[in-house]
Amino acid sequence: MWAGFFAWYRGLDWGGALRVSQTQLLQPFLAMLFAWPLLGERLDAVSVGFALAVVAIVFASRRLR
Repeated sequence: MWAGFFAWYRGLDWGGALRVSQTQLLQPFLAMLFAWPLLGERLDAVSVGFALAVVAIVFASRRLR
C-alpha cells in the first residue's frame, strides 16, 4: 500500500486531481473482479449488475461535463 500511494499521487499530479480521482470509485469493483480468479470468490448477477451500473455512471460523468 505504501508504494501504491506514490503511484496514486503521481497519477493525480499528471492527470489532475478532479479527473483522476473519479477512477477511485472503480476500485471496489476491480478488487471484486480480481478476487474471482485469484481467491475463488463467487460473482453473482446482482453484484456484477451494480458494478456495471457504477462503471457506466463514472464514464458518463466524465463525458458529460
